[in-house]
Amino acid sequence: MNWTKESEPNNEVPYNHIKLDTPIGEYVIDWKGWKERPSYDINLKGEWLGAEYDLESAKSLAESHLLEIANQINGFIKQKLT
Repeated sequence: MNWTKESEPNNEVPYNHIKLDTPIGEYVIDWKGWKERPSYDINLKGEWLGAEYDLESAKSLAESHLLEIANQINGFIKQKLT
């Protein structure tokens, strides 16, 4: 999955962050870059999904969430077609 490069805080996201655009919305992982051991918060369309203590784990959590949604949609479609 193609996450953006790290961005500095701005008007849209007040902390360091990366983003992933998906068909169901934009995932944002943000963290307080000035902290020695920040937590990495995962959000989808402004809804908090969880947090991890390293960026790679946060990406994995977001990607797992996306795959779970895809599986749910796939199951729904298969059920409606049978």
